[in-house]
Amino acid sequence: MLVLGASVLVMTVGVSAAILARTNMRAAQSDRAWDHATTAAHGALEVAGHHMNTHSAWRTGPNPIGPMAIGSATAVAIMLDPVDGDLDDDDTEGVRVYCIAHSGSATRYCSMAFTAGAINPLDALTRPMHSGGTLSIGANAYVQAGAGPLSAGVGLSIDTGATVNGSVLTGVLSSRGTVTGKITTGGQSIALPDAAAWTALSASAVRITFSSTSGLIERVALTPSQNPWGLPSLSGTYIIAVPAGQKLTIRSCRIDASLLVELGAGATLEIVERVLWDPENGGIAMLVRAPEGGDVLLGNSVAPFSESAINANLNPLLAPYQGTSDILLDDTYEPAIRGVVHISGSPRTRIGDGFGLFGSLIVEGDAAINGSVTITTDPALIASPPQGFTKPREMRPVLGSYRWETLATLETATSSVSSPILDAATDLLGDVTDSLGITTAGAAQADKDKDK
Repeated sequence: MLVLGASVLVMTVGVSAAILARTNMRAAQSDRAWDHATTAAHGALEVAGHHMNTHSAWRTGPNPIGPMAIGSATAVAIMLDPVDGDLDDDDTEGVRVYCIAHSGSATRYCSMAFTAGAINPLDALTRPMHSGGTLSIGANAYVQAGAGPLSAGVGLSIDTGATVNGSVLTGVLSSRGTVTGKITTGGQSIALPDAAAWTALSASAVRITFSSTSGLIERVALTPSQNPWGLPSLSGTYIIAVPAGQKLTIRSCRIDASLLVELGAGATLEIVERVLWDPENGGIAMLVRAPEGGDVLLGNSVAPFSESAINANLNPLLAPYQGTSDILLDDTYEPAIRGVVHISGSPRTRIGDGFGLFGSLIVEGDAAINGSVTITTDPALIASPPQGFTKPREMRPVLGSYRWETLATLETATSSVSSPILDAATDLLGDVTDSLGITTAGAAQADKDKDK
């Protein structure tokens, strides 16, 4: 009996030791899984913050982000608008980012609020002229570049006898001419405007048919209250399509409006002389889209011009200039263009004698300057950039807003608002939780086990 009792005691101690070792191993595995899930939840928040600050269209998708692998864990991040559930309706609204991370038997949930930062202009808007491709300055040309560098994404070439009175910033510089300011070379690719400006302006634009103009915008005043070819645009925006192979010429006129120009294949747009262009509706003078090539020729005059010289009244009763109108031909105007001129697509863009711009000229492709031109930035445009010419608002975490969540609170948050983006996010979250076998009851039990 003593031997049997001793044997039972030894066996019991051995089994207990094995059970304890197994329990400790499971506890260690659970702790590791818990730590991995915790780290992954934090990491998903950082990924979401980086995504919002590097993707200009993050408010329209993708949402949610993931599933993503972070170490041995799987995580999903969802951006929600706590105000109205619609991320895309107002870029000034903050968001709350919810993250779910799963590793082994552990699942963790957390969230943090982010607030929208200030509006900042695109870098291209802070430069008098930017070419996304190569910018060529011809022999004996003179460029007065004020309040910012003349820049080119790929390369800048300055021919013999040419002068840039200002600074230049480019990928590669090839110069036989003179640059009076600072020269910066290296990788100079910057973000160019997206289609937001065109989309917003075209929605309220009044269309001018090309045939009605006979290819000429000349000896007229085009303003929000006056359109020589039809109904006026109260928004001050007009749009005209130039058919393939045709030419639209702008000269001897006053434009107080934003003009959207669509160039067909091989079509030409030219600004020739005696043009006063001063839009008052957001600072956009002209947007040009040329998906199939074509030519854009930009010039103007330098000397003042009179109404009597062009035999046209440019401040009639329906289109006063600086608050003054009359029926006489006795006024004189300084030719100039104010605002943003953006040329997208692949037309051949050439800037010639007399071209003067107080704003920013942005050319997505190659451009050439031949002649004497003056381009300088407008501080007002930089301080209040028009739509489509801004950087994405920086999303910054709100101090003290971090908190741990449960699946129940996450489900409550995702069910409190309704939107197409949120519906998709909720569906994907459901797919992920289902595939991982996560339930509200199971998650709650896992939390209790962890507390124990």
